[in-house]
Amino acid sequence: MLLLKTLFARRYLVALYGIDAIDIRGLLHARALRGADLLTPIAHNTASNLLAQIPDVRDRLFLIPNSVDGARFGIREKPRYLVERHGLQGCRVIMTAARLNGAEEKGYDRVIDALPLVLAEIPHAKYVLVGGGEDARVQRALERHGLHDRVRADGARCRRRSSSTTTASATSTRCLPSSKASRSCSSRRQPRGRPVVASHGYGCREALLDGDLGITVDPDNREEIASAIVRLLKDPPPQLADPESLRRRTLEHYDISVFKRRVAQAVRLAAGVGVAPAGP
Repeated sequence: MLLLKTLFARRYLVALYGIDAIDIRGLLHARALRGADLLTPIAHNTASNLLAQIPDVRDRLFLIPNSVDGARFGIREKPRYLVERHGLQGCRVIMTAARLNGAEEKGYDRVIDALPLVLAEIPHAKYVLVGGGEDARVQRALERHGLHDRVRADGARCRRRSSSTTTASATSTRCLPSSKASRSCSSRRQPRGRPVVASHGYGCREALLDGDLGITVDPDNREEIASAIVRLLKDPPPQLADPESLRRRTLEHYDISVFKRRVAQAVRLAAGVGVAPAGP
C-alpha cells in the first residue's frame, strides 16, 4: 500500500488489532503506518500502544471496535439436545469459545485450574470449551485436578455455525482470562445476554465497558478468577444480572450496524472527505 501511494498517490487506511500494535518492528512496517491516511485501532489500548512507538500519527487515528451481529445472536432457551449431550441438566454452565492452540494464551487452562474453587461454592457447575484444535495444557490441567467429569469439549461440532450459537445459549457465564494480548480481547461481548469474565489488561476492561458487560480479573490469579465466576453465578452486580439489559447495552456499542457506520466514516476520512479526527 505504501508503494502504491508513493507511485500512484493512492490513499489507504490500516486496521489495527491489539496484537498488531504491541511491538512494531522493522523500518518498512513503521513507514507503512506513518504513510497511512487513517489508522483504525479496535480499542484505545491499541491506540495507546501504537502512539507509544509512533507518536506522530496521533491526528490520524479513528477507533473502530469489532462488532457482533445482533440479528444472528440472541437470548434463547437452553436447547434440550445440547443439555443432554453434555450432561448439563441442573448445571450452571461456564463457557469459553476459543480454538485450542498451544501457542496462544487464551486462559482456558487457567479456568480449569480455578474450577475446584468454583465447585467448592457451586457443586453443580460445569465448564464447556467450544472450539476445535488441541492444547496439551488442557489435558494436563484436567489430570492435575481430576476434573474430566466437570469439563466438556464441543470441538468438532462447534465448527458448524448453528452449534456454536446454540452452545452459547446454554451458558450461564463466559470466561476467557488471557494472559497475553490477542484478537480475542475485542470480542468478549455477549449479545446473548450473558456476563463475561476477562483479563484486566489488553483493552478488555474497555471492551467490557468498564464493568457494564462483565468482570475483569488478574489472569494469573486463580482465586480471583474463581471469585469472579462464583459472583456472576450466585450474586451478580445489578447491571450484569439482567440478560435483556446486557444484550441491549452490548448492541448499543457493538452491533454490526454501528460498525458499518464507522467504517463508512473512516473511508470518507481516508479519502479526505470530512473532518479529520482529533486523536483516537
